[in-house]
Parts: sequence; structure tokens; C-alpha cells
Amino acid sequence: ESSINDWIYIKIGSIPFIATASRDRTIQIFYKIANTWTLFQTLSIHKGNVLKLKYFKNNLYASSSDRNFSIHRFFYKDEDNSEDHDISDDNICLDSSNYESISIELKKLISVKNSPVYFDIYHDDLIISTNDKKLTIFNLHSLESIKTIKLMNSKSESLQIDHFVVSEGVIYTSS
Repeated sequence: ESSINDWIYIKIGSIPFIATASRDRTIQIFYKIANTWTLFQTLSIHKGNVLKLKYFKNNLYASSSDRNFSIHRFFYKDEDNSEDHDISDDNICLDSSNYESISIELKKLISVKNSPVYFDIYHDDLIISTNDKKLTIFNLHSLESIKTIKLMNSKSESLQIDHFVVSEGVIYTSS
């Protein structure tokens, strides 16, 4: 038995999914067909607690206490498995008759110097707060670090960022 640290609801086509982040180091994806939730896939990538999840543009983002950040791509396989497509392709109709053609693959594993505390996505940026009191910003397309910020109070003491919201390009934080 393991406790769940976070969960998110995802809808792909007409199929509802729930993804859970657990203390047992796994991400579990469940789907709902005919009013029944069934385990779709277990992702065992991390070596520490999986802390937080976010789904954005066909990708599932997960932070972990193992100082890694995983990005998993959801995609759709053709009937003959010859080609894969982004879930967002307009010509693809996903429903309970073809949900088995949805696949999930590890797109990237990002190692950060310290454990992530919180993260969010704003436009083309993945922003991660870590327990060394820094915000690191990654470009979502290249997944490369583009900026690191250390916030200070009026006494020049570093601030631990427990949560933040980005609005109109401004990062509002709480510590």
C-alpha cells in the first residue's frame, strides 16, 4: 500500500484518464471505459517519491524526490503500428473502441541538482522550484536549462519557493 502525493485528470479524445503520483516511486495511469476505471500503465522511472504531475500538450510531466524530472509522451499508433501520431492530431478519433492504440513513452529525464519542491508550465517554459532555494527555467522545446534564479528577501536571505503562479510574465511566489 502506498499513499498518493498527487493526481490529475486527463481527457484524450472521449477517453478519461487519471494519473497518480505515489510514494512507491510509480506513476499509474488509469482509464475509464463503461463506468469502470482500469489500470492502463504503470511508469516505474523514479527512485524516489513521485511528488507532482502535470499534463500539457500530449506530455505528462512528473517531479520526484530523487532529483529527477520525467517527461512522458502520449501518442497514438496506426492500426498497423507503422506510424505514431501526436494525440492532438485533428484527424484522429480516439474513443473506447481504439483506446489500446494509445501509447506512453519516456521522452526525457532531466536531472536537477536538488529535489524539486514545485513546478509549473508557462507558455514555452518549464519552471522548477528546488529545495536549494532556486527556480530553474527550462525551454519546453529543447528541454535545456535557460535560466536559474535565486530569490532573496529584504535582508538578503534566500527564499524557499513552496508554490508560485505565473501571470502575464510575472512569477508570484510563496515561501
